[in-house]
Amino acid sequence: MIREATIVVLDRGGDRIGSYGLIGRPPEGRLEYMFLEPDLIGQGYGRLMWNEAIHRAKALGFSQIVIESDCLAEPFYLAMRAERTGLDGVAG
Repeated sequence: MIREATIVVLDRGGDRIGSYGLIGRPPEGRLEYMFLEPDLIGQGYGRLMWNEAIHRAKALGFSQIVIESDCLAEPFYLAMRAERTGLDGVAG
């Protein structure tokens, strides 16, 4: 999976504080493994990673991104204007 994915790491002063992966073939991709250090939540880093992921996904030719979110992360994705598609996740 790593070979087929675009993996991005958010670095702050040499510390890896977040990451995400984009997987799939255009036009549909998947946002995988989006993670941010818990003590940094609420400081804008999640939005920064989201915006970067959407920009990168468009550059890769994706017109839709599917996200399988756990219940704790779902409010974040909905705040980023992702749409709930069912019990399995949200799409951006």
